[in-house]
Amino acid sequence: MMNWSEKIVSGAATVESVLVDLVAILAPWLAPVPSAYLVYRAAIEVLEWYPAVALAAAIAIEAIGVTSVVNALRLWDWNSFRSKARGEKGDRRAPFGLAAVVCGIYVVVTIGLTVLMDVIPTLAYVAPGIFPLLALVGGLNIALRNGQKQREAERSERLAKRSNKRSRSNKSVQANVQNSVQAESKNVQHSVQPINENVQLNGQSGVQATDQIVQTVKGFGTKNGLETANGVLTSKNGISELPDTDPLNVLLNAMKANPNASYRTLGEAAGRSKGWVHGHVQTLIGEGRVSKNGKGWEILNDES
Repeated sequence: MMNWSEKIVSGAATVESVLVDLVAILAPWLAPVPSAYLVYRAAIEVLEWYPAVALAAAIAIEAIGVTSVVNALRLWDWNSFRSKARGEKGDRRAPFGLAAVVCGIYVVVTIGLTVLMDVIPTLAYVAPGIFPLLALVGGLNIALRNGQKQREAERSERLAKRSNKRSRSNKSVQANVQNSVQAESKNVQHSVQPINENVQLNGQSGVQATDQIVQTVKGFGTKNGLETANGVLTSKNGISELPDTDPLNVLLNAMKANPNASYRTLGEAAGRSKGWVHGHVQTLIGEGRVSKNGKGWEILNDES
């Protein structure tokens, strides 16, 4: 905790800082007042101008002075940054030399008007010839300021284009990476899908595999007239058994249940294509396990 004396010292330091900042802000604007007053008084007393015109001349002289100095420093700072950036590509060099000449003309005009109209009144008749130089200084300041604004606008536009180009490049890279990831993911899915299908067909266990085969055989038996209840799903003694999951055995059972079944019907019963059934039937015939006569399909050496 600070005691009261420390608080007073801290408060005084804060007030001092505020006052110094205030003086630093106001003093530069008060500095031209004396010379402006000298020009104003001389314009009224020596040149016998109207007070309004004399006031406008005094304000114009000092305002142009401030503008000349600010422009010169602004152009100097631009060129200095441009040199440090080592050719920020596209930046045009600012005409600081011209700005320095403008400042010199302003100093000559101001001193000339003050000396001629206030210090040496006998030379006051020369003063009107100096005011056109003041107009020239004002015009050059306007041109220098507009030119600098244009250079700064060009830099801002160039930086914006560069930023947009970089942003589009980053988006393009991100899109390419995303497309690559998606393509790789699809490849992985395509590689895994056959494995999953094989697992689903061959890796189901217990009641799930049994239920699938039972429903398949039942469905084909119902739709195509295959009598599968005694030959496939039950044993001779009537005790329920799990059906055979081998498609070849399912084919044999389907042929036994419906001797007149076509290749298409047998393929539907075995869950295979018509070409598969035709090829395996020929193999079974060659092995002497199946024959076809006027009564249809006949299973030879049937042990069931």
